Parts: sequence; C-alpha cells; structure tokens
Amino acid sequence: MTGDFNFSFIEWIREENGGCRCEEKLRSGATSEGRKQFDKLNEEMDRFSLVQIIEEPTRKKNTLDLIFTNEVSMFTEIEISKSNLSDHDLIELSTNIKTNRHQTKENVKKEAEKEPSFWQLNFHNEDVNWKLINEVLK
Repeated sequence: MTGDFNFSFIEWIREENGGCRCEEKLRSGATSEGRKQFDKLNEEMDRFSLVQIIEEPTRKKNTLDLIFTNEVSMFTEIEISKSNLSDHDLIELSTNIKTNRHQTKENVKKEAEKEPSFWQLNFHNEDVNWKLINEVLK
C-alpha cells in the first residue's frame, strides 16, 4: 500500500526487520483528526502485519509518502531523490522479483496496442472493497 499520508507529526524509526516503527511527535499543526486517522492506520498495520519502509523525508523535512508491505525482504534498495515535477521527492524501489524481461516487454506491447477496455477496469474496480478502505482511513 502506498500514498501521500500527510502525517507530518510522525517520525519513522528504522527497525532491525527492515521496516520502520513510528513515534508520534507533537508538532504544531497535528490535529486530533490527523491523530485519529493515524491511530486507525496503525491498527490496520497490526491487523495485516504491515511495516512502513520509507525512512527518509519525502517532502521537506517530513516523511509523508509511505510504502507499507508485509514482505520487507522483497525490496533490495530504496532511493529518494529530488523532483523537478513535484514538491515531493521521488521514490525509486528495487526488488528481488525475477521476471522474464523479453516476455514482459512483449506482453506490455501487446496490451498497449489494444483498445482500452472500460469493462475490465470496472471489473477490477469492483473487486476492491472501497467502503472498507474509506472506513479504515477515516
């Protein structure tokens, strides 16, 4: 799970397992609603055994853009770099997932040449429990 979570009042501390745990900092601008949302996210992290793997700031001095996983060992390298396109930094990930590059390129090319299928997009969209996600993040 990834996104711009805007929890500027949280400091992420590296753990031995490769993930990061959070420590709440009482900074100005930390609202009670923001803390409630973070508490709910923390519950879901525990529920799904997720850890957050970004430990460097991604916007000014804050680590706002977060990546959660239950497979830390899958990520071999994470680099944060400045962007000319956004006020947030870029996150580049390397994984140890092996693919057949030739086959992958051919599949992508074939799919790109097809007409877009809005039915397929909607089909996949229906698989997502958006209500649950919305409730969890409130």
